[in-house]
Amino acid sequence: MNITNIILIMIGVGILIGIIIFIVKLKKTNIVYANIDILKAETIVAFFKQPDLLKKLNENKNLLAVVVKNDNDKTCVLSLFDKEVNEVKEEIKGYKYKQMDNDLITMFDDKDMIIIQ
Repeated sequence: MNITNIILIMIGVGILIGIIIFIVKLKKTNIVYANIDILKAETIVAFFKQPDLLKKLNENKNLLAVVVKNDNDKTCVLSLFDKEVNEVKEEIKGYKYKQMDNDLITMFDDKDMIIIQ
């Protein structure tokens, strides 16, 4: 195994640890959920395209636009996550939905969390 592969593995493990910490911290956050019949991909993208959030994302490359879904209670949480300090930022939006549109289902595939680029 060469040094490049070892570095890539270490980066992957670091990201995985960050994701686990994100989910744990998110569960401790009091989130007010907006009720919505159909949660659309464009709704999620629009949240992160708000001028103040977009500015923060562009200025700080350690911030990730993260979306976590929970199929059991049909909720979806949108937040900024600082991967450098493993911290959920205060910009959080929650949705309780009845169904997701096809684009969003495709984006998640079989994952519970996605990062919006």
